[in-house]
Amino acid sequence: MDDASAAGAVSVLEAAREVDKPHRPGHILAEFQAWVGCGWDGDVPHFALGSEDGKVVALAEMMLPSWDNRHLCLVDLVVDPRSRERGVGTALLEAVMERARSTSRSTLVTDSLEQPAPVALAKRFGLTQVSVEQARRQDLGGLDREALREALKEASAHADGYDLERMPRIVPEEMAPDVVALNAAINDAPVDGLDLEDEVFSVERLRVFERTQVTLGRRTYRLAARERSSGLLAGHTVMAISAQQPWHASQYDTSVVVAHRGHRLGLLLKLEMLRWLEECEPQVRYIDTWNTASNDYMVSVNARLGYRLTETVIAWQGGL
Repeated sequence: MDDASAAGAVSVLEAAREVDKPHRPGHILAEFQAWVGCGWDGDVPHFALGSEDGKVVALAEMMLPSWDNRHLCLVDLVVDPRSRERGVGTALLEAVMERARSTSRSTLVTDSLEQPAPVALAKRFGLTQVSVEQARRQDLGGLDREALREALKEASAHADGYDLERMPRIVPEEMAPDVVALNAAINDAPVDGLDLEDEVFSVERLRVFERTQVTLGRRTYRLAARERSSGLLAGHTVMAISAQQPWHASQYDTSVVVAHRGHRLGLLLKLEMLRWLEECEPQVRYIDTWNTASNDYMVSVNARLGYRLTETVIAWQGGL
């Protein structure tokens, strides 16, 4: 994507954010261009742009997973609010679906706000609602410190047999296989009706993830829990701070290996991550996280930590 197209795409993303999701951080051209080149963990996204009178007014981002779930085509469709209801979104989605068929993908997954126009578009293409995803935000300036102290006291009592470790941004070679196992624990999270296979993790994928975070200008923090008696890693939580928007943090995975659940490790890890961020990233004001609405355990943990619901989207799925 050339510079002019990237600038046009960011303009569309910003126009849509201001109308649909004003609580989200703004889009930054340099970060978007980095994303175009590397994606999340090496799966480079594909883009289709829609124009009117030579101006970009819509874009569709298509992700074709390569590490696993090679039957999927993941699509994010955005139309400038000033150009909606003109058929641009329909044309782009048709083009993306045709492109996906040419790559032998069998299932399309996308999401939308629960609004009449995007819901109607999804149904017009034969997509079915299969899940509900929710975003929540923690305002670090408005934390109930007493409630957090009580939560920490409770979690620490249940997790008496575990120690917490602040891990280096680049995981040491000798620890990489154990971290890969922690990453795989996320496969137990609810997916509702989504046609998802377990994600396949490896040391190679971990290294690609570490490199792409650097490329995207994100500082990552990984806090792990280790069982004292066995020396095994039992769970972790990962946070990322954007160098472009250092007041904002994104919660990545929080997962606990099944054999170590029931010890409040998820709660303890997230509480101690707050302490770490306050030491190393004191400028952070907000933390955003996403969960499937049916993930009752993590939703309850986040509620206890003071997260408040900011966004709900419908996940749609259909055959190609």
